[in-house]
Amino acid sequence: MADHQKVKQLNPPGGPSFLVKICFRQKNSIQGEICWLESDKTVRFRSFMELTLLMQEALEKDGMPKVEQLFRSWDDCKEDIRQKNAAADKLT
Repeated sequence: MADHQKVKQLNPPGGPSFLVKICFRQKNSIQGEICWLESDKTVRFRSFMELTLLMQEALEKDGMPKVEQLFRSWDDCKEDIRQKNAAADKLT
């Protein structure tokens, strides 16, 4: 019995489950393969970013609402780094 089939038997219901196998660590990232247990699909990924996007896609296909914004935006910046640095300079 394959590893992903063993894990699938132990998996409680409630959303997608993944088995992630890290094969390499290189250039401050990871490479390996991810198995989406409920669909019995396995895909190789080349970076942590790609792994994250594959997991997000599985969540969307499983019925989770689509996340409009995954990452921080420059528009979300609430503090000005110059003001922060000026305040730090006053302390020293």
